[in-house]
Amino acid sequence: MFVGMWAGNPAMTIILRATVLMIMAWIIGCAVGGLAQRTAEEHIEQHKLDHPIPSDFGDDESHRDAELLGGNNNEEEIIVPATRPDTPLT
Repeated sequence: MFVGMWAGNPAMTIILRATVLMIMAWIIGCAVGGLAQRTAEEHIEQHKLDHPIPSDFGDDESHRDAELLGGNNNEEEIIVPATRPDTPLT
């Protein structure tokens, strides 16, 4: 702003140019930020696929959080927490 005033430009011209450039910088910043966010998310997803977290229960169906006991529709079903195969019941 001081350079514009030193060059003899009117205040309205200085403010208008500064506003236009600020809006253009905002648009470019949003575009670059969006691309950076998308790239980071793609890298994270690829890393998750390349380095999966091993399951505590293996690859079989014993990794469920709970199992349903009973099966008779007339009786209330009991939900008990699933246990690890190598953990003794207490």
